[in-house]
Amino acid sequence: MLKKAIVLILFLTTFTILSNKNKQSIYKFLETIGYKDVTPEWIKTMDFLSMMSFSHTVLPDSINSLKNLKTIRINYTPIKKLPATLVELQGLEKIYLYDTAISEIPNWIGQLKNLRNLEVAHARLTAVPESIGNLQELRGLFVHTNQIRELPYSLANLQKLEKFWFMENRITRLPQSLVRLKKLRYLYASNNQIISLPKQFGNLKDLEWLRLSSNQIERLPNSMRKLKKLRFLYIDNNNLVKLPEWIGELENLEELYIGENYLTELPKSFGKLTKLRELRITGNHFLFLPEVIFSMTHIEKLYLDETFIPQAGELADKLRSTKKYYYDYRH
Repeated sequence: MLKKAIVLILFLTTFTILSNKNKQSIYKFLETIGYKDVTPEWIKTMDFLSMMSFSHTVLPDSINSLKNLKTIRINYTPIKKLPATLVELQGLEKIYLYDTAISEIPNWIGQLKNLRNLEVAHARLTAVPESIGNLQELRGLFVHTNQIRELPYSLANLQKLEKFWFMENRITRLPQSLVRLKKLRYLYASNNQIISLPKQFGNLKDLEWLRLSSNQIERLPNSMRKLKKLRFLYIDNNNLVKLPEWIGELENLEELYIGENYLTELPKSFGKLTKLRELRITGNHFLFLPEVIFSMTHIEKLYLDETFIPQAGELADKLRSTKKYYYDYRH
């Protein structure tokens, strides 16, 4: 009994020492990033941690002392990795890491069951872990400007995801599982190396914003005609040689960028885009300005710069006379 009592006392003493050291560590850390007059009471209620333009390369393990933390925002700070003790903060809802030195999203991220927004942008990521699919409450995933080569299949499990940004990476193809994100409204995939889109891409029926600029896409899958809620479509600087006739079925389009492709004509159905306000057709292979453009009097901004079109002068007079258009032509 005496031995057990001694062991228990030693354990409690060790625990108390470590606990006090942990508290001292978090106090010191918070003070170095600008938080003043930190008290135990304030620590208990702290729900937002912000770091911007500091020189820290690590976060202390003692960050798990911030039991009520809901949001972490770290910008322009060379943090290299997240401490595993973060997994204890089950109340975390938002993690924003912008312009850091982080090279991987840890596998334990999938254990943060209440996470709603995750950003690891302008960092050094080469992959996104499959465990990301365990984040059932995730609404926004932002991993743009990294070195990611492929996306995980488990994305299909993110049934509440509304915003997915992964522009400026090295992705060559999109996983088929992507088309199962039924609530996705914003998909930003510009500046990758994507060659084609999944055949069932049109299953993303809630999509409103689609950015595919600066890839290597040669054609649009027919299923995209089902994207009736699409309002903004950017597919400029790709390898398109033809637009499908069904493009006119995207009746809610407000902005369409199709410049810097290999188009020689526009489909007749183009005139059905009656809600179109802004159109960019620069840098294609048109010999003549498509007739359908002259009838689209609802367009407010029309970009023709860097495109040789003999009728440009005639069109310019018409656009100026309406006083409703923005016209930018450079020969």
